[in-house]
Amino acid sequence: MTQYEGIWLNDGEEVICKLRKSMLAALSGVIGFVIFLILGIVIFATTGVFRVSTPTTGEVPVEAEEMMQTVNRTVRTFRIMNIAYGCSLIFIGALILLCVLLSLAHVKLILTNRRVIGSRGVFSRSNIDIPISKVDAINISRSLFGAILGYQSVQVLSPSTTAMSRRGKGAMFRYAKNATEFKNAVLQVIDQLEKKEKPAQ
Repeated sequence: MTQYEGIWLNDGEEVICKLRKSMLAALSGVIGFVIFLILGIVIFATTGVFRVSTPTTGEVPVEAEEMMQTVNRTVRTFRIMNIAYGCSLIFIGALILLCVLLSLAHVKLILTNRRVIGSRGVFSRSNIDIPISKVDAINISRSLFGAILGYQSVQVLSPSTTAMSRRGKGAMFRYAKNATEFKNAVLQVIDQLEKKEKPAQ
């Protein structure tokens, strides 16, 4: 047995194609982070609009002083809420960027002459190991960011992945740079296997 990128290959098993990841996919996370960062900065900037009133010199009527204290408490509350909202937006943007980078680093899909092997996910990791004869289809899709940045998603359909998927749609592997090449390689291996199993006439 030999090992290829942490995956053990059986005797006589060869790697045919590997799903290459597009590093440009990280830009989608960067764009999301920048958007939330700008929103957070805008909210921080509006915090200065709410100013605490200071009492004027001289005697101030009791009613006016009580009203001023109420206004000041309200202003302080708005400023605290603005700071909290701004920090939350920046945190969400950073979380989006981190999730994209981690997802990109943990996507792996390999085709051998016998099976399709893959792993994906960061916090909830899932693996597939499908014999070529059990592969039903390989679908390719592209999101808006994928169309702009040049990457696609590869969907592997088989009885096991369809049952494992929550929506019954098989295993999805995102950020693929060579999705069409991988699909064609799988179809070619399936075709070769069918020709070998076809009885001689």
